[in-house]
Amino acid sequence: MGLSQETRSNIRKASFLPCAVMAASGIVLGIGYALCPQAMQGGTIILPTQKAGLFLVRLAGALTDNAGFFFAASFAAAFSRRDKTEGALYGIGAWLAVTALASHYLIHTLFPSLELSELTFRYLPSPFTGVLAGLAGAYACNKSRTFSSGILYLLAVSAVLSILISGVWFVVFSAAVRLGSYLAQGGTAAVCAYAGLNRLLMPLNLHHGLNQSVLFQEGTGDLVRYWANCTEGDPGRFMCGFFAPMMFGIPAVALAFHKTQKGSEELKRFLIMAAVSSFICGFSEPMEFFLLFTSPLLYMQYCLLYILLALPAVLFDFRSGFALSGGLCDLFFSAAFPAAAKTWMILPLGIIAFVVYYAVSVKLLKKSNIESR
Repeated sequence: MGLSQETRSNIRKASFLPCAVMAASGIVLGIGYALCPQAMQGGTIILPTQKAGLFLVRLAGALTDNAGFFFAASFAAAFSRRDKTEGALYGIGAWLAVTALASHYLIHTLFPSLELSELTFRYLPSPFTGVLAGLAGAYACNKSRTFSSGILYLLAVSAVLSILISGVWFVVFSAAVRLGSYLAQGGTAAVCAYAGLNRLLMPLNLHHGLNQSVLFQEGTGDLVRYWANCTEGDPGRFMCGFFAPMMFGIPAVALAFHKTQKGSEELKRFLIMAAVSSFICGFSEPMEFFLLFTSPLLYMQYCLLYILLALPAVLFDFRSGFALSGGLCDLFFSAAFPAAAKTWMILPLGIIAFVVYYAVSVKLLKKSNIESR
């Protein structure tokens, strides 16, 4: 049974504002990273411009790292049948309760026999958790007759939700880590599969599980070796396929939305911000979550195209690395490292990415009329 039109409309409207917050923050993040690459890459921060950049990175990070908070408030308000402000407060309460209970410290203290890595729960707070917390908050708000009884509902629902999330998360994140270990040892097919799976698993934050082995494994991780000036073992092969989709694919999708969908000026501003954010620093999440909640089929196609675009990047020896993500900043910064190769290939790959993403997006979007605001 599919979702009702009202439910789909609520989901789209609830997701729009958090995505817009992320997009605006992503632009600030990109400017900060451009001024202070040390904020991501490490190193001494001395110059005034570097300090200003670090300030901007931390400022933007305060919002992007806690995007789940905004999703919780927005979804709770959208699905609350009572006062929207009250619903948002319930969502925020659920978010705070769930993230406090689904923590490494609490789980390890309650169940000391379990072998839990602190790293496993570091990536738990995510927009998806915020969505679940928001829906839990809306449920508590709708079931209660008074605010005090609603708080009791809220605490009960949040406790159950945190237990479910903790148990499921431990299993699926561990599976993602194991899958990443397998892909890290593979060849070209593994590189392409990693690119597609990385974005497909992003909404659940499970892409961080893949990254532990593929990018960050000490001594063998693609990102670690690239920025350590290594040239052996073909560093950069797992990262090079992300630049074309993030720098050119996301703007193409944004343009397709603008050309095919009826939208307000607010939507237009969001599409511009999301495109700029992805282009300058590779912060593609605002547009990706927007796609997920407004056109899931298009999001699936978007992820699958990563596989296609990673193939020529690897086969034609385009190599680049990122400390933040696959945007212009990292393309520029990483070009000076020994493992960099044929960075000019971003232009032909970018043209291909733009044309393919635009054509696919227009074809799918013409079949629907998405009202986001």
